[in-house]
Amino acid sequence: FSDIAGFTKLCETQSLKTVFFILSKYFDNMTSLVTDSGGTIIEFIGDAILAVWNAPTTVVNHMEASIATSIRMNQRLSTLRKEWSEAELPDIHIRVGIHSAELHVGNIGSPKRMKYGVLGKGVEIASKLEELNKKYETSILVGETSLETEHVRDSFVFRIVDILGFQKQADPMKIYEVIGFRNESNEELISLCDKHNQAVELYLNREFVEAEKIFKECLNLKNGENDLVIQNFLDRIKKYKLVQPDDDWKGVGIEL
Repeated sequence: FSDIAGFTKLCETQSLKTVFFILSKYFDNMTSLVTDSGGTIIEFIGDAILAVWNAPTTVVNHMEASIATSIRMNQRLSTLRKEWSEAELPDIHIRVGIHSAELHVGNIGSPKRMKYGVLGKGVEIASKLEELNKKYETSILVGETSLETEHVRDSFVFRIVDILGFQKQADPMKIYEVIGFRNESNEELISLCDKHNQAVELYLNREFVEAEKIFKECLNLKNGENDLVIQNFLDRIKKYKLVQPDDDWKGVGIEL
């Protein structure tokens, strides 16, 4: 799932002609990136795009392809923003949510009107991840299952943002922010994300004092830049240092 941040405000402040121009240009560019990577556009929902990989045709590297496409979408949009700025058109930014899961796919509708669609919990999770970007001030969030293979983990720079719990499911899921391609990132950024992930694992192991120390080191390395994700963990650690969490605590910060 992807959508345009602040699209409602864009519609309220710009002419219909401008909105349609930006949407058309945006959809055209994003569709090309999705299809070039083997993905399939399921539908456009207002300003949102629902796309899948590995259906209806097999995409061997579908986890990697979906994440790589989300990065390229942001890179392409950065180029478009420069063009639009020169034409005195407004900036737009996007939020992306990615999740890998088994889904029901096929033609959905009535004999009079039918479309190819997808159904399942995985669609709901991807949609939720897209929404959560707003909460964490991130651009790309992926579910833990999208980073299962070593090859995918070695291809990107990412950090753990939170633990997502499910009301009727025992095991929670880590959610990650995708920072960029590993081969395009400098060693300082890679090291910072590795240090951040180390702090989260300590937090999940209830080693709150050590986790707090490393989170603060990460903040110092960001030279005073505000980081809502780290601040969320620090706020929770402050609470848990006073009152230990329950025995069945699994670090869940938000539930679906």
